[in-house]
Amino acid sequence: MPYSALEPEKIKSTAHELALRVAERFPNNGIAQVSRALADLSEKHTDYAAKAASRNWPMQIVSVLIVLAGLATAGWGVWQVLQLFGMDAREIGSVQGLDSVLNIMIVTGAAIWFVLNLETRQRQARVLARLHELRALAHVIDMHQLRKDPTTYYREPTAHSPNRDLSESNLMAYLDYCAEMLAIIGKLAALYMQKMSDAVVIDAANDIEALAGGFSQKIWLKINVLQPLADAERRADSARPTPLS
Repeated sequence: MPYSALEPEKIKSTAHELALRVAERFPNNGIAQVSRALADLSEKHTDYAAKAASRNWPMQIVSVLIVLAGLATAGWGVWQVLQLFGMDAREIGSVQGLDSVLNIMIVTGAAIWFVLNLETRQRQARVLARLHELRALAHVIDMHQLRKDPTTYYREPTAHSPNRDLSESNLMAYLDYCAEMLAIIGKLAALYMQKMSDAVVIDAANDIEALAGGFSQKIWLKINVLQPLADAERRADSARPTPLS
């Protein structure tokens, strides 16, 4: 059914188009490099997410063989205990014999559980490492917008105030690009939730979406502060007489 799931190709194309837009407006700014890095990560993570839920069949086969070997060993151990119990019931009481059988079964069950969950834990570790890349990039984007403070346009700068190197309209575009990049990071994280039902992965992806959403809220507060200045700048530009050719 269309529009019922995220489309990785659409996310990739959106990230690449955003990188082009940022490079056109801010070719010599660090944000252009960040947007390029996000576009490259979108290529990697859409591919990663598509393979996230795939089974590691060699490991699955090895796990099955280990489980069968464990069951055979446990069966042999139980048989040995029963044989010993049957041969000399006066020296080995029924409680002691039963205790030995239960110990073998418990140890075998724990070993089987560990082996069967080994691939799941390895897959979790791989996906969490990839999600950490997205979390780190979200923090990088937040650092880029951190010093873009629109309130500096309302007050006299001090010696250590951030540089007003952008016009009001360009600063709005800068902040808007940061918000778009954070939204793309959230969607890349959501791709892993779409492919996997693992609770650990879902929690980690939700945390990244919440982190990106929190950073975006800070950005939109700045845009709301900046909006009146940008409107005044546009009105002033439109009021200027057109030079004669």
